[in-house]
Amino acid sequence: MIKRRDWLTGTAVLAAQAAMAQTGGSKNVVISSSNGLRACAVAVEILKNGGDTLDAVIAGVNINEEDPEDNSVGYGGLPNEEGVVELDACVMHGPTRRAGSVASIRGVKTPSKVAKLVMEQTDPIMLVDDVEFRLSGMDVRCSPPLQRARDGDQEDTAFAVTAHGDGRTFVFVADAGWPLSPDVRNYLLAQQPDLLYLSGPDLTDTVHYPLAGLQTRPEWLADSLADIRTILESTGSKIILDHGIVRDVRYPAYFREAFDSARVMTVAEFRGMPVNLLEARRQELSIREGRTARRPAVGARR
Repeated sequence: MIKRRDWLTGTAVLAAQAAMAQTGGSKNVVISSSNGLRACAVAVEILKNGGDTLDAVIAGVNINEEDPEDNSVGYGGLPNEEGVVELDACVMHGPTRRAGSVASIRGVKTPSKVAKLVMEQTDPIMLVDDVEFRLSGMDVRCSPPLQRARDGDQEDTAFAVTAHGDGRTFVFVADAGWPLSPDVRNYLLAQQPDLLYLSGPDLTDTVHYPLAGLQTRPEWLADSLADIRTILESTGSKIILDHGIVRDVRYPAYFREAFDSARVMTVAEFRGMPVNLLEARRQELSIREGRTARRPAVGARR
């Protein structure tokens, strides 16, 4: 069965190849969905006159964004379940290799222009208009940037989302580090979750073992277990541990104290599936598939 992504990619490439064949070589090509023919025409005209590629594309997209009859983007966009139109946009500028994006912004007809301002005027590459919203009857809150690891770089941040509904609270944390930073730990304790999903925390030596054979750093283990113990004692939460923390095949022994509590589990265990240690078996699976695990680069920090 053909996949939608493959079909879209294939048709875009064919269209670009046909356009270049007709013009006799490598020329500017503008591609859009079926409702963007006018946008393409405007963009091509700007490019012919020496205009910037991103300015050309945005000028074209603005035609759709400002059209009240076009319900795919912009002014005519369809509202959310609360009747509010929220818009997203992402732009990339090839010559400077920069990008900017916005999500869930309200009261703006042309989010593409705002995305360009994010690219030009801010350090982040994405800004979200609102940190609280409702989704399928749940109240959803996004955290501010949280320092990722206790001893990490101040600019190395994690992000959390809290969903509350039917008297229960779920918290997902993306890319927290172990041991937990005060930022992440305090945020989690303040949310008082019933279910906590910690994805991406890394207790492994990624310098010596960049892809496979990852091993837990013993000096981080005691403090990390203390973090888990604090969360268990201070909340009624169950904890799902995922990704980095299960990269060492010995993680069940290292975290026996936590897993024996019956409130800490992997994703597989939470879903009632067999625990196959896929993260920890990267090297074995790579060899089985005929791929070679990467080695540390010459001169890598030891």
